[in-house]
Amino acid sequence: GGKRIIAGSRPEEDQALLPDFGTQSLLDAPVAAEDTEKREAKEIEARWIRLVSNDTENIPMGLIAAWGSLFCAYSQPWHVGLLLAFTVARVGHTFAYANAKQPHRVFAYMVGVLATLGMCANGVAGALLA
Repeated sequence: GGKRIIAGSRPEEDQALLPDFGTQSLLDAPVAAEDTEKREAKEIEARWIRLVSNDTENIPMGLIAAWGSLFCAYSQPWHVGLLLAFTVARVGHTFAYANAKQPHRVFAYMVGVLATLGMCANGVAGALLA
């Protein structure tokens, strides 16, 4: 998050969203400009490590919200819709991150977060009001 922005270690496409923080790059150590094959390999490796880390942080929370509100959801159609939105958003986020698409990645991430919060709210409403 914030420290990566300051350190300049966010994906390069984020630079347009963070102009005050200078150059952003996924590379940990400088690679000679003429060594394009190594540079590309390091960027792909770092991108996929971060992508998997992001999935590992966010998908379990979505699944906990989905499973936790499954039997006490206030509205079953809303539950199904929010779960579908979460799933599509996470697939979209993975695609956007893997292909360096910004702001698509942020949009997909936010839809996933909002869907998770919606499932939680739907479950709490069902537990309290049913």
